[in-house]
Amino acid sequence: MSDTTGADRLVAAAAAHGVGLCLANPGTTEMGLVAALDRSDAMRSCLVLFEGVATGAADGYARLTGTPAMTLLHLGPGLAYGLPNMHNAHRARSPMLVVVGDHTTGHLRLDAPLTTDVEGLARPMSGWVGRTSSPGAVDLAVADAWGAATDRRDVATLVVPADHQTDTAVPLSADAIARYGSRRPRARPVPDGAVVDAVAARLAQPDSRPLFLLGADALDVSARVVVERLCNRTGGTAFTGTTMARIARGGDVPEFGRLPYFPEDAAAALVAATPLVLVGARPPVAFFGYAGRPGELAEGLECLTLATEDEASLVALEALDEALAHIRPRVARRPVAAPVVPEYSDGQSLDGWSVGAVVAETMPHDAIVSLEGSTVGHGFFTASAGGARHDVLTNTGGAIGQGLPVALGAALAAPRRRVVAVQSDGSAQYTLQTLWTMARESTDVTVVLVSNRRYGILETELKRLGHAPGHVAERMTSLTGPALDWQATARGYGVPAVRAGTVRELREALTRAHCEPGPTLVEAVVV
Repeated sequence: MSDTTGADRLVAAAAAHGVGLCLANPGTTEMGLVAALDRSDAMRSCLVLFEGVATGAADGYARLTGTPAMTLLHLGPGLAYGLPNMHNAHRARSPMLVVVGDHTTGHLRLDAPLTTDVEGLARPMSGWVGRTSSPGAVDLAVADAWGAATDRRDVATLVVPADHQTDTAVPLSADAIARYGSRRPRARPVPDGAVVDAVAARLAQPDSRPLFLLGADALDVSARVVVERLCNRTGGTAFTGTTMARIARGGDVPEFGRLPYFPEDAAAALVAATPLVLVGARPPVAFFGYAGRPGELAEGLECLTLATEDEASLVALEALDEALAHIRPRVARRPVAAPVVPEYSDGQSLDGWSVGAVVAETMPHDAIVSLEGSTVGHGFFTASAGGARHDVLTNTGGAIGQGLPVALGAALAAPRRRVVAVQSDGSAQYTLQTLWTMARESTDVTVVLVSNRRYGILETELKRLGHAPGHVAERMTSLTGPALDWQATARGYGVPAVRAGTVRELREALTRAHCEPGPTLVEAVVV
């Protein structure tokens, strides 16, 4: 075999495009790429113990950097393990390059045990799917995949047969490397000026009290500053979506409420909108359908789209602000309110609200918070408003098992910032293998493992159904008998762990953990 292979050409092309991280759970059909990564110093490679960790970490990396990481997965079954967090990344509009090995081209016809329709598995969770055509053309496929991932802000899946990795290929030329390195993601298109004018005309009317629903790049601080100005000018208000890929909070950053999760609450929050103005957001819908409850949350409301998810929200907002500059502000500028947080005594047992308050109190300035689970979310968002500056990453697609991998990816993307993973115990089980890679890569992550020993959201859903849980339902929602031993689990993966059962214990444990290099797991026992 020549010193240069198709896999070498693939790694060189990906690195030339600026891909600097590979998150891998490889198998036999990916050994050609493992060998190429071994021969290259252009890309950092991290082993993960489960494919869902790879795709979730690539999502977290993209949310912080805006650029794709590469994942390396094994055939169709390996890809299938990574699909849930590819779904979340797809909903977060995170660029990601998913490389999947496949059987050699001559072996596919034999229908070996691991043969699958890899492309068919990938399509529902990908914005682009392709397959290499030859070892010498793998760089062209990488270029197409990178362009799709960055231009569309989506998941791009590239299938690479094993022989396209190991067969000989001409080394990538200096001209090709320079050409690939000069590529830049396509800028978001500017919304139509006529659309902005139509929204401005409606908001200028005396009966207008708009509600701005924000998503995508409208969550950026610069955009929210303009939204706050528009709210003051029009007497309107604003919500972010229920889930957000990334949002900066704290300090003097404008703070808006989140659209409630349950449909009746969300519909009630929107009912006064005259009109509802969508900025980087889709028309809101309920997470699930419930009998007698609204599915389309804006049904019956006047709804205007200022900018779609793909368009440049800030440009549209600034144009709208300029178009309404002649209107005398209807509301004085509202400063960011200090959080109203109850007083918790040191010896008080923990609940979701007190855990959220202590996490907000102790997190370092400029922390990154990966938040998964409903137990602590409301308490944390309330307590952290106007507090220390931080970024929050939430579960955008609803597929659980995102929190720990996204925290890992964020830590790899921003190694000088402390990452705080606030993680419910039930969903942590889906990707707890992340702890091992956190330890191996010495990432500065504090895991706040919220241990209520039950699927709390499912208990709530049973109540909403009007069902009094019996023996079977209780066993379906309980995580006891046996209880999960989080300290033993964390230590088994190489992560130090402590347990906290009171406000004081949690405060002291988190304060210590944030100062220690590498990962620490703090089990917050909720009653």
